[in-house]
Amino acid sequence: MQPPDKPISSSAGLRTTRRLALYGASVRAAAQSAALGGFAVTGIDRFGDLDTLDACEQHLLLDKKAFGIGGNPCVSAGFASSTEKALQEIAESMPMIPVGGLVGDGLVGDMASFVARLPAFGLWPDQRGAADKVRSLDCLRRITSGTSFQVPTTRRVERNADVTPSREGLAGNSGWLQKSFRSSGGLGTCWTNDVPGKTTVARSAQYLQRWVPGKLYGATLISNGIEAVLLGVCRSRFTRIGPFPFLYAGSLGPIEVGSTLRRQLEQIGSRVVATSGVRGLFNLDFIVGPGSQLWLLEINPRWSGSSELIERHIRRRRPGFSLMSIAVNCLSGSSLCDFPRKLAIRQENDPIYYKRIVFACRDLTFDYAAAASQLRANESLHDLPPGDRPIRQGEPVCTLITQWKPHEACAGQEKSPMLRHRALVRSICGSGGKPEST
Repeated sequence: MQPPDKPISSSAGLRTTRRLALYGASVRAAAQSAALGGFAVTGIDRFGDLDTLDACEQHLLLDKKAFGIGGNPCVSAGFASSTEKALQEIAESMPMIPVGGLVGDGLVGDMASFVARLPAFGLWPDQRGAADKVRSLDCLRRITSGTSFQVPTTRRVERNADVTPSREGLAGNSGWLQKSFRSSGGLGTCWTNDVPGKTTVARSAQYLQRWVPGKLYGATLISNGIEAVLLGVCRSRFTRIGPFPFLYAGSLGPIEVGSTLRRQLEQIGSRVVATSGVRGLFNLDFIVGPGSQLWLLEINPRWSGSSELIERHIRRRRPGFSLMSIAVNCLSGSSLCDFPRKLAIRQENDPIYYKRIVFACRDLTFDYAAAASQLRANESLHDLPPGDRPIRQGEPVCTLITQWKPHEACAGQEKSPMLRHRALVRSICGSGGKPEST
């Protein structure tokens, strides 16, 4: 899609029409949630998938043209002048909320710096300072001090230091990972052969972190700047593509959370809020390692990949529930007293949702009709690309979500969703996807 072709309504009009701009690598799930909550959504993302466009009143595609590649890029932010003008228009008319990372492919790394230069929209306190605080390594250490959580040994990378990534994403000899504060979804994480020293430099976008074995989880919480509520926990799945060994590939959940872990996560969440004043949704990435040791890896103050699974879970009991609408209310400082906390707690017979991002194993174009014809009643496809868009090997094709009842699998009535998904992925990338013509 193109940038908006007419000025967007004034901020005074926004207060009655509930306009909202969402930006990220893909805004589909958050845009659908916001639209369900009655918002007129302006979406800004990398893909412009068909179901994203359906959920948005307007959409701005951050493709090569948007960044002036082959044209005249804007010096200040890397955008083409028409794109920067459209973004400025949006920012002056409505709140802009991040819902995902925008770095990793060389095209969208300047979005964060562009937004940082914009004046804060006046509906709620500016959250950019809070977001910077929760992403800092010092914040991780402070909020975990004296708790059952630990933070993996971490070292800053000196500015202009020569760090050697491990070849083809294989484990390096050092047991250390190279990460980036500006990346998401595993795009900035790779093995490194370097062993860092104790000397650190405070200002750098990259850092090295000791690898910790264990199972990776994401806890979704919501805050109004005063208190935090745990919404649910999902198991995170990842895959290796090229140099990235921990690329986010989906989530499984919400899973059952014991009272002890729930209390520990809410304690961390309360400390995050007290330290930073963060509002709205935020996610804790943590590992349960050997001996049940808890390791806090990072805090993401935004809608996360598993948020839509949490929303689906709550919506089973409260039809029409919009998690993004609740998050926006929290950004305004609304009380959480009326939030349906009990609805967020998973019961024994509740289904689990399995979300899997399908990555192309070869160059293809997506054939939705062929893929959809093989779906069962409890399966659905999302993030649907236009049929004529060429998809390169290693790029995301679509997202597959399955509603699954574990007790049925135990009774032999249904195969594991992992096995089922593998079969569907083979179909989508095989007979369900057309090879790109050469």
